[in-house]
Amino acid sequence: GWECFGGPGLSTSSPGAIGNSVGSWVPGSGATTKTPGTGVYVPPGGQVVMQVHYNYEAGFYPDQTSAILQIESADSGLTPLRGIPLIAPVEIPCPAGIDNPACDRAVSLSQKPEADQELAEMLFMICDKDERDYTDSMAENAVSSCDWRVPLDGELVSTGPHMHTRGVSINVTLNPDGASPTIVQDIPLWDFNWQGTYEYVDPVPVKEGDILRVTCTWDNTNESNPDDYRYMTWGEGTNDEMCL
Repeated sequence: GWECFGGPGLSTSSPGAIGNSVGSWVPGSGATTKTPGTGVYVPPGGQVVMQVHYNYEAGFYPDQTSAILQIESADSGLTPLRGIPLIAPVEIPCPAGIDNPACDRAVSLSQKPEADQELAEMLFMICDKDERDYTDSMAENAVSSCDWRVPLDGELVSTGPHMHTRGVSINVTLNPDGASPTIVQDIPLWDFNWQGTYEYVDPVPVKEGDILRVTCTWDNTNESNPDDYRYMTWGEGTNDEMCL
């Protein structure tokens, strides 16, 4: 399954434009709130699925998870939000001189769940990349990006970036190769324990066909035990990595 994060939202006038995420919680965040006058449309009979990632390092305890939803009637006049998942491949090598077998991409990938293996290859297809694009990557400054096309006219109203503990920076640029590229998100010092969703004071207008480029940078040099290093590809565990 996917992480429950919405990415930048587009306000539209059609109730059929359904966001992928009702809300989320990550380390450092509070309640998920929407821009005033907007909301996530849930159709009659629709289901809300809650996904929880468990950490058993401190032991096994009863699940105390709960969710409180703020709801409005269908005729409340709210503008429905649409989430756009902006995702880039995760391709992070081991430091130079580390010769663990898992520092080979194929070996490391074979040790991951089948869903993660399929997603790693799918992201290459979606982002028009392959292993050759990461030949010169370095563990201390591994960079990956992907371009996503805006599906409709609208406004960017919020953004919710997400990486894990090796993250260094994450940014999103609107029309990066155009005459007037616009940075719509920039976190130069990523902190896994301080995450959140950011709303724009002034929504950013976008047109169908505009390009949003997400770029992530990681540092894979902080393992205390050299035997713990491995080539990093997309994964849902905290000790894996994402670019979302």
